[in-house]
Amino acid sequence: MKTPILSLALLAAVALVPFPRGLAQLVVSHWDFNSVPPDAKTTTGSALPTLGTGIVAGIGGATSSFSDATGSGDAAKKDNTGLNLATFSAQGTGSGNRGLQFQVPTVGYQNISVTWDQRFSSTASKAYQFQYTLDGNSYVAFKTFSNAAGGNAWVNGNSVDLSSLGGVSDNPNFGFRVVSVFGPGTSSYAASGVGSNYGTSGTWRFDNVSVLGDATPAVVPEPSEYALFAAGMLGGFAVWRRRRARRA
Repeated sequence: MKTPILSLALLAAVALVPFPRGLAQLVVSHWDFNSVPPDAKTTTGSALPTLGTGIVAGIGGATSSFSDATGSGDAAKKDNTGLNLATFSAQGTGSGNRGLQFQVPTVGYQNISVTWDQRFSSTASKAYQFQYTLDGNSYVAFKTFSNAAGGNAWVNGNSVDLSSLGGVSDNPNFGFRVVSVFGPGTSSYAASGVGSNYGTSGTWRFDNVSVLGDATPAVVPEPSEYALFAAGMLGGFAVWRRRRARRA
């Protein structure tokens, strides 16, 4: 029986080709802010990530506490807790300074994206901005959102795709924050509730915060190298056939 060397060569070449990027990304870190273990109380919770590693804290003077997160995308039927943020800047001051900040190392991951659910009280700022850091200190504005759901309502499924920012991948110092900002083109905050006035006592609430990514692959050959590899295997097969023919 002849050994199917050509078939083995082609299979070897195919085996080197990496699988395409999957439809669903992996969870780098996730927060649901629910108590561990569950205690059936929405006024208690945990700031530790449910999955992965990371640190969360209010910034710029904003204060945090745990509160009911009914209406968010969290699948929990009981003990559904969110992180409530209060004590925002006075009208006309501190745009982009107060909000919620996360430090999340992305070592081993690429194509990073972030998703979260956010609730707005009627007097809270309707404009909010996503900022990121590559060094853990200086933050860069990435995208500004506007709450169209109104006051006392959840905006679920907020998301940003950071895959175009190469420095976010495999970064032990990556972090991001969501901060209150002035209305676009103005020097004042706009209230979320129709007919409401902005106030420092307005609140935001966060839940279901996820940092997602793809596992960083091992170094693989370039497409041109696959062609050279296959050509080499086919050339070797041709030499083997000629030598075999001479011996026959």
